Amino acid sequence: MFIRTALAAMLGAASALPFTAHAQSPGSEAEDAETAEQSTPDIVIVIGRASPVSTLDRALEFQARQVRDIFDTEPGIDIAGGTRNGQRLFLRGVEGSNLNITVDGARQGRNLYNHRGGLLNIDPEILKRVDIQPGPAGADQGFGALGGAIRFETIDAQDQLAPGQTLGGFIRAAYASASEAERVAAGASLRLSDQVAVLAYATGTRFSDLRTGGGERVPFSGGEDRTYLIKLSALDMGDHALRAAYERNDASGLNFMQRGDYPWQLQPEDVRARPPQDQSLVRDTYTLRYAYSPATSWLDVGMSAYSSRNDFFAPASNGERFISQVTGGDIRNTARFDLGGAQLETTVGADYFDDGGTASRTDQGTHYTTNRNRGLYVQNRFYAGIWRLYAGVRHDEFSADYGPRSASGDAISFNAGGEAAFHPGFTVFAGYGESARGFGNLPIHFARNATADLTFNGAADGQLESERGRQWEAGARGRALPLGPGLLGYQGVVFRTDISKAVLFDQPGSGGLGGRPLTNLRNHGQTIRIEGWEAGLDYTLDRILTSLRYSTSDISNLPPEPQFIARLGAPRGDQLVWDTRVSLTPEISAGYTLRHTRALSDVPEGQIVYTPKPGYTLHDLQLSWAPRRWQGVGMELSVTNLTDELYIAHSTLTQDGLATAEAGRDVRVSLSYRF
Repeated sequence: MFIRTALAAMLGAASALPFTAHAQSPGSEAEDAETAEQSTPDIVIVIGRASPVSTLDRALEFQARQVRDIFDTEPGIDIAGGTRNGQRLFLRGVEGSNLNITVDGARQGRNLYNHRGGLLNIDPEILKRVDIQPGPAGADQGFGALGGAIRFETIDAQDQLAPGQTLGGFIRAAYASASEAERVAAGASLRLSDQVAVLAYATGTRFSDLRTGGGERVPFSGGEDRTYLIKLSALDMGDHALRAAYERNDASGLNFMQRGDYPWQLQPEDVRARPPQDQSLVRDTYTLRYAYSPATSWLDVGMSAYSSRNDFFAPASNGERFISQVTGGDIRNTARFDLGGAQLETTVGADYFDDGGTASRTDQGTHYTTNRNRGLYVQNRFYAGIWRLYAGVRHDEFSADYGPRSASGDAISFNAGGEAAFHPGFTVFAGYGESARGFGNLPIHFARNATADLTFNGAADGQLESERGRQWEAGARGRALPLGPGLLGYQGVVFRTDISKAVLFDQPGSGGLGGRPLTNLRNHGQTIRIEGWEAGLDYTLDRILTSLRYSTSDISNLPPEPQFIARLGAPRGDQLVWDTRVSLTPEISAGYTLRHTRALSDVPEGQIVYTPKPGYTLHDLQLSWAPRRWQGVGMELSVTNLTDELYIAHSTLTQDGLATAEAGRDVRVSLSYRF
């Protein structure tokens, strides 16, 4: 009710404002190939190739309030689980625990609670850029990217201020019908000098039980989300740049504990037999980044340090608490060499990562575990004529302390590949990359149950081998090709990802896994393989931008046990996304997205949580209005799942033929004012 009243009040106040504001035309995003690859936020430069990704502009037009909303137009990304606390992210079929996911360079820690999905909570409104790298990673892009990487970059105060503007800000009020979500967000930017500015941002969202297609609601799925960001940015200070930030995300609610990521329908009819619990997940992230780039080709220094704490707490469940406290950093230098018609860039650096895990209950005491990684790397990038080549190597030393026993080791990972632009409209690329991780993704929830006689690979003196990821991809692309009155872009890629030696664990006995002893850690005896292909077309015509993307993949050799398969990978039907944005007038823009997923019929043998599921088709509409006469006012209306389709994402866990469905028709409206 508060949000609806606020929307009406803001609209009334806006009618007195005289200034002209223009809606951004999607046609302005069409660039020539070189400019697009270097500066357009729609294009992400990754080792070996450039990948089209969804823009944050589109996500905000559809009033994104959680991470999953950002990736709606990416068929290679699947987010499943239905409700917030059960959601997991899959990139080309690989679950997010096996990706290198960072926020402003800060890596995220381990899975905390078994029945809670590992999807990162972050407010899309504070993001400036999202880099999606599903293919081989460079040696200078961190350890453990077994299936790729996703990097989130938050906004700077300077991004919110016009040239010469000292103080700026915004306020937004929004409402979404599927969960009756009410949201208020506000931010302010202050320029302290020509180079230094500070940003303060806060948002709060309150939502009720999720309404799925057809009208049924998922009980005890509501809650509250709060996000705060304070960021100091000192940019263009001669040869220096500095960023310091603190971000807090607090997600809380009265939710089911044991069935957070499994079908809610299997809860006892009398919820008192397994009652929902008040629970919270709080993330505090501190980051510090410094860059030194003097006028010499020998020095381009970058340094970063971060601390990220994830804290899950259920006070009424015997004070159950799981904490992942991560600290890390990176120091590097890039030297550039002119080789007479060619250029070589060599990056040399070191990074570190410590993750301290704490599991506690009032009736069981406290258990501590620690994961560590130390890395050294060299990455070369070579440019000559039509060629862009790369090769790199990194060495990682890792250790894991499980309490009764510790494991340690090291690994060397290589990458190599390149691309050749034979024609402005025809570039081919290919690449291979390796990655390593020493300690698996054992949830802190289970790690606390390690027995005094814990074994590795079934033996008291056994050793664990490091998990290894190997990725291959090859393809072709073209950008900004004249076709009729517009510009055409295309891309096609085939890929394969192998994950070997995945660390699994044994918990003999009966009853819930959270209470069983952890007796053995072992390496999976098979290599998990994901292979497939993706293709896309983009066409820009004056005020119209439209894209068509398709993704298909197959996965094999997953371990059958639910506690493993849920954190490694998932099958899904082929996905097609058609997304169109139109600038109707200088004030009004509109969008339409079709998302089609084919039926899932081919599922891994021997497991029970991924079952055949029907296909589904979703339609989304969006309308934005930035009236000329009202300075800084923006209004957005969007409808997702227009036909109120009842559907289950293919990567959602299934039990006894049941699974939690996704949101039904969701009408979203927001009003914002910027100054």
